[in-house]
Amino acid sequence: MKKNKFFIFTIFIIYILIILVTSYYHESWEDESQAWLIARDLNFIEIINQMKYEGHSFLWYYILAIFAKGLPYEFSQIIMIVIAGITGFLILTKSPYNNFVKALILFNAVFLYYMPVFLRPYSIIPLMLICISIMNENPEKYPFLYGLAIAILANSHIIVLGLAFIIYFKFFMEQFVDKYERNSKKQNIKLIIGTFIAILGMVVVIGCAIAGFFNSIAPTHGTDIPKEVLERIFSLALNLHSTLININIPNLLIIIIDIIILVLIFFQSIKTDKKQGIVFFIGLAFYLFVQLLVFGIFANQRTVLLFILLLYFSWNTKRFSIEKNKIDIIEVVIIIICVLSIPHTIRIISDEIKYPYTDSKNVAEYIKENIEEGSIFITINWDTISSAEVYLSNMDYKFYDAQNDSYVTFAVWDKFLDKTKEMDLENAINKFKDSNQKVYFLNLASDTEELNSFKKSKDKLKLIYYTKGECLSRKAYLYEIIK
Repeated sequence: MKKNKFFIFTIFIIYILIILVTSYYHESWEDESQAWLIARDLNFIEIINQMKYEGHSFLWYYILAIFAKGLPYEFSQIIMIVIAGITGFLILTKSPYNNFVKALILFNAVFLYYMPVFLRPYSIIPLMLICISIMNENPEKYPFLYGLAIAILANSHIIVLGLAFIIYFKFFMEQFVDKYERNSKKQNIKLIIGTFIAILGMVVVIGCAIAGFFNSIAPTHGTDIPKEVLERIFSLALNLHSTLININIPNLLIIIIDIIILVLIFFQSIKTDKKQGIVFFIGLAFYLFVQLLVFGIFANQRTVLLFILLLYFSWNTKRFSIEKNKIDIIEVVIIIICVLSIPHTIRIISDEIKYPYTDSKNVAEYIKENIEEGSIFITINWDTISSAEVYLSNMDYKFYDAQNDSYVTFAVWDKFLDKTKEMDLENAINKFKDSNQKVYFLNLASDTEELNSFKKSKDKLKLIYYTKGECLSRKAYLYEIIK
């Protein structure tokens, strides 16, 4: 027992330390800074209203607001460390696997990098699924908390809405419909309250998604419904491989392996728990619908949710495998994936520490050291520049969007990315030509875009700083505007 506690403590400390170091070097991406700036600058009612442009539930923004209202952006990683810490602790103490498998899961890229390092709501998903898995061992004890966990899961991201629904439908049928006569009146009331909370949570995320579809200019991040769904499925499978393992093997072999895994899940569900198999495949179907037909863009955090779904299935069928003395083939699959992913996990964490992916910290640092407070920065693509602005929260700088003729702190998607409007830098320069304040132009673009986009204004722009762009094709360019 003492050895086991020492193992858990040691692995947990190493896990947290790696996340702390990686998070320290992580630079904000525009979607991370966008959410933080909304949480910082809007009150709780205004955040709800803003969701019609974001298309997401307000839950994540409310969590961020607890910190964003009074702390600089650097403290945002506290949120991720807490979520990762709870998730890791529950895996080490509550999961049905042996210590070797627990360690492999925890030090996989999913739990060591993709979920805890990026300031995105995806990290809530594994935490809630783990809590639900724990409650599944004695579900009758959690009539209220089960519904709350489902509501939080659904509001983490719409891509798991289908999974949240089918998990709770299974719980409701087993605990309320099948046991209604045997339950006490108090138990049934608790179940009704829990159901109300679960349904309310799902309705909220549906409402936000619908509002986003009709009000936001980029409800699908600019991606149309793909003409060839099968081609997109193949692309998703390849992206999952490159995100998790990234070993050089033929594409056809990757597809075949994925099909074999799905077949193994099907047969294991028949041998252990058919209902969990239904949960898995319905959750997978809804995930694919949203991923392929709504978003279309395979963001790494969304892609690796497939591994989380696989882990949820394995966790909830493991006890049946033990009871029936069956080989848990899905656990073997998870072990193989985790072992094969070790080199890639080391590589991506090393790269995160080594390279300035967005250069946002470098840009902010240069501005702090060289640009006097009270200065104005003109920009024409605010959604990308915000990743630098977020590090300047305690400084007196103003950012002006040339496209929409207004000062900004975060992007509003009914205005930004509007391809029918000309991004008129010339007018913005003329607007401030008589200003007593120092005026600069901050832009993020590739070399080709930078050379060809501002020919009218080149004689009024003096380049004073630009980043190396070691990891991305785009660079940050800072110009002083010559009056």
